[in-house]
Amino acid sequence: MNFQGAIRELFEETSISIDSSQIQSVGSLYIRKPEIDYVYHLFRIKVAIRPEVRLSSKHQEYRWVSSEEMEMIPIMIGGQEAYAHYRRLTVKKRIGASVNAYLILKQEDKILLHLRRNTGYCDERKLGFRSNH
Repeated sequence: MNFQGAIRELFEETSISIDSSQIQSVGSLYIRKPEIDYVYHLFRIKVAIRPEVRLSSKHQEYRWVSSEEMEMIPIMIGGQEAYAHYRRLTVKKRIGASVNAYLILKQEDKILLHLRRNTGYCDERKLGFRSNH
């Protein structure tokens, strides 16, 4: 894929210079506004350290914000949707084979169950248990 347009725009707006090995397309988002439809092309850029930003004359200010802070800031229409879509597309997904080992601990007529959390697979589900409700 040719990323030259995105690389050029990044440099023109921020003076951040990257090469094509640092950029990856993660998808697109289509947003309808009252007068026009937009296509947001979403990219992930890998940098070793936070780059220095020098804004073009079209901009007056910038700041780095957390995801939580971004949700509180009024940004352009479609910006929040584009960021949420980007987050969904860049969530680490399991690929390939899944190797599992199961251990059933039983004492008399009772079985030990556990609740999974923060694994990316069956989180918040009790394993070894099927509810009849």
